[in-house]
Amino acid sequence: ISQEFDSADEKDAWAILQDIPQTHFVGKDDSIIPDAISRTYSKKLLRKDCTRIIEVRGASHTIGWQENWKDLLEIKPFCGNNYRDRGPQHVQCLPV
Repeated sequence: ISQEFDSADEKDAWAILQDIPQTHFVGKDDSIIPDAISRTYSKKLLRKDCTRIIEVRGASHTIGWQENWKDLLEIKPFCGNNYRDRGPQHVQCLPV
């Protein structure tokens, strides 16, 4: 959400985002943008079953994405709790 929203717009934006299935990919070895940023964002959403944070092993901020991207695109965002068995072996779904 852009910092340009005023508080009323921000409330509306968060309400809209609640029901949009979201998948956030984070590199396990990323020291520039840690998974804590995705977790902070996801914690603001009331509907936790529509947000996934996927940790990619062997990926940093700039390395490890190209070779994994095809597999990552197979992970489709959805709402629901049956997510543990989804995705390739080199990714891990983190708790929100």
